[in-house]
Formats: sequence, C-alpha cells, structure tokens
Amino acid sequence: MSTGETPSHCSQRKSKKKKQKARNFARKASKLSRFCSHKWTLIVLVYVIAFYASYHVHKRILPHVLDTMVRLQNSDPLLDLPGCTMPLYPSFHWTIRHANTADTSLRWRCPGRRPTVVYRNGNVLGLNKTRLAEYYGDSSAQRLNCSYREVKRNATSRVPDLSHAFGSPRPFVSGQPLAEEYVAVTCEAGIETLFTDYFLFARKKAKKTSKATSRGFREKGQMNVVLLGIDMTSRINFGRHMKLTRQFLMQELNAFEFLGYNKVGDNSFGNQIPLLTGLPSEYAERLFHYKSFDTLPHLWSVFGARGYVTLFLEEMPRLGLFVYPDLRGFRKPPTDYYPQPIIDAMSAEGGLDNYCAGSRLKTQVFLEYLDDVLRLNAEDGQPLFAYVWLSDVPHANDHALLMLDEPVHALLRAMHERGAFEDTAVVLLSDHGPRFGNARTTEIGRHEDKTPFGFMVLPPAFLRQHPEAAVHLEVNQRRLVTAYDAHATLLVLSGYTDGYSDLFRPTQRGVSLFGPVPPERACDDAFIPPEFCACQGAQTNLDGRSAAARSFARFVVHYLNALNQLHFPNQCKRWKFLHVGDASVLGGPREREGFDEGSRDDRTVGAIRGVRPAPRWVAPSSGLRAEAGLV
Repeated sequence: MSTGETPSHCSQRKSKKKKQKARNFARKASKLSRFCSHKWTLIVLVYVIAFYASYHVHKRILPHVLDTMVRLQNSDPLLDLPGCTMPLYPSFHWTIRHANTADTSLRWRCPGRRPTVVYRNGNVLGLNKTRLAEYYGDSSAQRLNCSYREVKRNATSRVPDLSHAFGSPRPFVSGQPLAEEYVAVTCEAGIETLFTDYFLFARKKAKKTSKATSRGFREKGQMNVVLLGIDMTSRINFGRHMKLTRQFLMQELNAFEFLGYNKVGDNSFGNQIPLLTGLPSEYAERLFHYKSFDTLPHLWSVFGARGYVTLFLEEMPRLGLFVYPDLRGFRKPPTDYYPQPIIDAMSAEGGLDNYCAGSRLKTQVFLEYLDDVLRLNAEDGQPLFAYVWLSDVPHANDHALLMLDEPVHALLRAMHERGAFEDTAVVLLSDHGPRFGNARTTEIGRHEDKTPFGFMVLPPAFLRQHPEAAVHLEVNQRRLVTAYDAHATLLVLSGYTDGYSDLFRPTQRGVSLFGPVPPERACDDAFIPPEFCACQGAQTNLDGRSAAARSFARFVVHYLNALNQLHFPNQCKRWKFLHVGDASVLGGPREREGFDEGSRDDRTVGAIRGVRPAPRWVAPSSGLRAEAGLV
C-alpha cells in the first residue's frame, strides 16, 4: 500500500469518524430537545397566563365595567321626580341580549299534539268524525266509545283547592246540550284510551241584589271590572314580547300605562295580597297561615256585596296564591265563578305538556272562558268583577311570554269589536319581574324584578264625565305607584255609579289613581321596602373591597354554614368566602345619612342573592353579591 497505512488503521479512522458523527448528532438532538422543552414550557406558560387573565377579567373586572357602561348609557331617566328618579334602560341592551332570546317552543308544543276532535259550540259539544278517522284511524273510529264526567270541587278534602272530584260517567252524544259547568270528555277504542279533553261552560248565576234597570246597568254607570294579571313580567319585558297587545292598548284603547309601578314584596304572595286586600302580605300570612282564607276581605267580596257577579281564575293551582307552599286555601268557593277544580284536573292530566289542553294552549282556553262569562252577564245586565291570573307560560321562562301576545290581543280585540269597553274597565298588570335567570346577574335584570308592568283601560263615558280623573291618570303615569294604589283605585270602581263623586278616597296604604299622587312621593311614603325600591338613590354602590362589604360577606357565608349544620348536621360541605362581586347600601338618604364604609352598624344592608340572614339585614337581589367556594 502506497499510503503506508495498514487495513487496521483504516478501519480505526472510519470508526472514529462514525463516533464523532454520533456525538455531533447527539449534541444537536440534545440542543433541539432543550429548545423544544423550553418552547413548550413557554407556550404552556402563555396559555396559563392568558386563562388566568381571562378568568380575572370575566369574574372581577367585566361585571363592574358592564354595570358602569349601563349606568353611563342611561343618563336620561324614565322618571325624574323630587321623590324618585327611575332609570330608563334599553330593552335590548347588549349586556342582557343573551338572556332575552324569544322562546317559541310553546308555539308548536300544543298544535304538535294530536288535534282535539271534540269541539264546543255554545252549550253543545260535537265530535269531528273526519279528524277522528284521520288521526286515530278508521278502526278506532268504528270502535269509539265516548263518555263525559262532571268535574267538581272536592269539598271533603283537607285542602279543597288542592283537589278535584269527578262525577259518574255519562254517555257522550255529539250535538246534545250539556247542563254541567265543567266537564271532562274521555274517548276509548276497546281497552285503549285515545284522549281526555276538558271544557268550561259559562253558566248564569243567581241574580244579585243590584239597582240595575231592565235595560242593564250602563244607565247607572256601574261597570264591569276585569283584572287580568300576567305573572313575573316586567314593564321592559312586556314591551319586548307583547308588542301586539301593547300597541293595541295604547293606540286603540287609549290605555294609561303606569311607568313608575313598583313592587312592594318579594314574590307573588307579597304583591298580590296587597293588590287584593290592601294589606301587607305579612299580616295576611300571620293571621291565616293555619286556617282558610274565607274571612279575609278580598276585592271580590267587596264587589260581590255591591251586586257584582265575581270570578277568580288562576293557573298553576298547586302553586296557587292561597295554597303555596303550605296554606289552606278556601273551604268554600270564594267567587261565583271558580274553575279551580277543572284547572287542577287539567294540570294533573297535563304531565310534560302541562301548557296544553288537547292541542290547544290552556291559557287561550281560559281567556275564551273569561270572554264567554263577560258576554253571558252582559246579556243579563249583570255587572261582573273578574280576577284572572296567568302564570303557566311566564313561569316556563320569561321569554316564552311571546306566546301570550296573540291570545291576549285577540281577547282585547274581540271585546273592543263588540263594544264591551263602553261599560268595562280593564286593569292589566303583573306582580313582579323575573326573580331568577341569567338576566338577574345584570343591573337591568335586577331593576326589572322591581318594576312590573301596569295598564288601565276605562270606558270613554267615565273619562268624559270625570275630566279631572282623566287628567290625574295622565299625570300619574309618571308617578311612583304600587299595588296598594291599584287596590284603592279598584275600591273606588266597586262603588262607582253615575252620581258617585268620591273618586279620590285613599286607603291606609294606597291612594286612588283618580286623584293626585305627589311628585315628592318616595319609596318610604309608598310603603315600598328599601330592598325593592327601583328609584335611583335607594341604594348606594359600595366598594366590594371595603371592610364593610367584606365583613358582611363573611358573616353571610358563616350564617349559611351555620344553617346547614343546624338542619343537615355533617351532611353538607362548608362554604368559604372568595370575594365580593358588587355591594350596595340600601335605603333612602335618611337611612344612609352618616354612613361610613368602615362602619358596621345595621344601616349597612346587603346580602348574597336570595338570602335573608337576619330580620334587620334584609336584602335580596340588588344588595351585596359575593362568591363562595366549597371547602
């Protein structure tokens, strides 16, 4: 070999080169691995920081920014009075848009069921044989056997309002008039029950003592009074979803809309009892918690004593005003027309489709019944007082309210077209706004809970005869008013005749809306508890980081833990205070005078949502809002 290298030297050199390449590769791989490791660590770190920042902004910063933006965008008030300044909020502000999408599920829920094949025409029930064969088959139609039963009040029950009874079944003959007031029709094919449907008939009641002439009561001036309530509906939400009804009220019926209508209690009982009796709900509950409400003075008892036929109808009877949660209701029917037994039967039958009567929306059935009762008594010259409360659809959620727009509008239009408003006053209102749901986390949502809607329609002849009342009503549309005032106004209507002049008579807690309501009126003057007052200045925002806010929040969390331990010993996990989202001091200027954020006197009122820790520390939705976590 000319190179002078032996084969062994050559192989050693090649081996060294291979080892060197391997070391270089390993070195480069190590550098790449370290680089990738640092890179992924950096990426993970960036994601962690971004997540924490997003959480921090969403939970701690954004709510305050949104509330501030809402306040800044609503500098023009709805009411601007010496006693009350009420903010004007846009109905579709972007902070609550996510919580105000219309729910149209009920539009198809009832028509999507098998259609009703039994129909009512006056006092007669008929059978649509074509529909019967189409939807149930020829075989079922040929073997069909139908019967009907009267639906009656179960007077022997411990709480009659929570029960109903059926009469003996009778053969159903299509086209044959019925004498019963409330009936259930059941059709079977062999051993299979095809359907059960329910029908309400308006029947004449015994004549009451009245001075009505043979031509009716219009000459006397006495008028029908219809109070139609829609549960948990704010003024703003009524405008969102009841557009047809509101337009008809304002443009065709010249209704008065009370923009400053403010709730006086927390729930339906807390607001409807003042409306019906003029008394605070606590008084009624204390006196009648363990006995029936028969002797409680209601509006219908006042109207009944003055010659009126009376009607009381409320949906959701198991959650009814006088039975929920453990009240005794009425031993005897409180009004002349009292369809509670059939409504209870319909609710028990409804199951998942509790909004439907056959393929019809139950609420529409009840509104048609109200219209029938109005027509029947108008023919007989008999004045009627009706108290009808709709809650099925609003309780589904406050966006399903859209489904009530057409039925309520149809009722008002039908009354208008036959001239019923010539001698009929209609009060259309709610008890409170939405008390739960996503919207309640916003300032607008909390305001809506305190401000139910309220309208009044009066016969044109009444307004022509009493121009001073018309002027006061016009002005009072922008005054702070309550259910106590609505009660006082209805009392005036109960005794009204052509010669009646005492339109301004007040009650212990309310003033007639036919008279002046002072602009200086504040929530204290109107018997509105501070936690329900919708006037600006009724609550002062408090820094959630302040000692007072944090101290009270810790107290509430401790109180909740103590309650859990008392009622469920060693069964519940303990809550731990995290932070205060927002806080406010409730009460008017007199209550806040001398308030120091560092103080802890009992003028500092707040609470975690829905909790009432102690009698003097009362504050639901709009007080202190804190967050807690499980330990």
